[in-house]
Amino acid sequence: MKNGTVSSYYRSISNEISLWDKLNLIRRFNYWNLSPMLKVFKIKKYAREAKSLIEYGSISTLSAGVLVRYEIKNGVATFDVSPDKGATYLNYSSASTSINLEDDFDEIVDSIATIEAMIRTGFCVTY
Repeated sequence: MKNGTVSSYYRSISNEISLWDKLNLIRRFNYWNLSPMLKVFKIKKYAREAKSLIEYGSISTLSAGVLVRYEIKNGVATFDVSPDKGATYLNYSSASTSINLEDDFDEIVDSIATIEAMIRTGFCVTY
């Protein structure tokens, strides 16, 4: 995949910090530091999801209770997060793909891990 961009960096900021957020140690990580750690522990899951995405062109999954949609259409891979259980989606990452999607397998796995890391650290929008 080439020219990866992340487009939806808008996140709501709550005036109150919940007890869960205070106790959740994962939220203290930056998502770019958590992503490689998640890949180590969940590589089989991410590989299955990447293979399904290449085969079917679109998959939806739950990641830490948040609905995520991955799609490949017209040579562009998009990774979208739904803060409202599928009513709307925000594009968090998109990139051009190769003609042979198997060449992009590792980058797709990285993107899936990055989206999960963004969700787990609280970086993605939640309402």
